[in-house]
Amino acid sequence: MPDSVETLRVTLDERHALYMTKFDSSEKAVGAALAAQEKLVSAAFESSEKAIVKAEEAQRAYNERSNEFRGQLDDQAKMLIPRAEAIQRFDALDKIVSDLQRGESRITGGSEATGKARQQANWIIGLVVTILIFGCGSIITLLYFLAQRAHP
Repeated sequence: MPDSVETLRVTLDERHALYMTKFDSSEKAVGAALAAQEKLVSAAFESSEKAIVKAEEAQRAYNERSNEFRGQLDDQAKMLIPRAEAIQRFDALDKIVSDLQRGESRITGGSEATGKARQQANWIIGLVVTILIFGCGSIITLLYFLAQRAHP
């Protein structure tokens, strides 16, 4: 039996060495796999960080353009007149134009009436002057004939 115990011990030592070798290689393989996985996770994390930075920059640029556009719309809205106010102003302008047209009609009518009255007055003055000239001429002619008859 001592032989068989010795053989058993040798077999056990061999198997222990074999298992230790397998364990060491498994441990190295797991370590290598973990290191590779860590590199992959690190690379994925870096890519993710870069993507996040790019997305944040793109969002920031979009927000700036959007804010600029909103500002332009706000400026434009400040320059626009509300519809109710525009209608009120147009109505006021329509009233002014209507008043001016009525006034122009009165002025035109008054000017025409004044012109006709002046024309009529000129005709009357002309007739009076003509009658006076004719009357004076007739009196002078009559006096001349009377003077001629009195002194033959």
